[in-house]
Amino acid sequence: MTKGRIKRVLAAFLVSVLSFGATLINSNPVSADDRPEIYLQVSPPTVQLGELKPGTTKTGDFLVQNIGTKDFDYKVYAVPFQVEGQDYNPVYSTDNAYTQISKWITFDITEGHLEPNGEQKVTYTIDVPKDVPDGGEYASIMVETDYL
Repeated sequence: MTKGRIKRVLAAFLVSVLSFGATLINSNPVSADDRPEIYLQVSPPTVQLGELKPGTTKTGDFLVQNIGTKDFDYKVYAVPFQVEGQDYNPVYSTDNAYTQISKWITFDITEGHLEPNGEQKVTYTIDVPKDVPDGGEYASIMVETDYL
């Protein structure tokens, strides 16, 4: 393992006014003999929210799972999401009228610790303001672990 801080963003959720999708970034199956030390998984990989209307609240949950061989700490947070260019490269830092939903998402757990084979349910709440304009809103929910 290299010195310094290594960040692994292991799961990203795409949130919009019409749907909520999840993509597990590291989705290759791992045999029990080849499990890496740090291996975080999020389940389920996809959730459909349906339409979110102004002034409503939507809740849901997902599991953060440790399928690696060592324990780790993790963080959960929401960030703005957009794509750029013809290749639809993801951008997680642009704060504009289409990414305000990242500020409407809260979590019952924002930090946690998992032992190998452990899991933790995280509940999210999306509080849609009453005065939002029509149109799409985009954000990603990130689950991240840092280790030395």
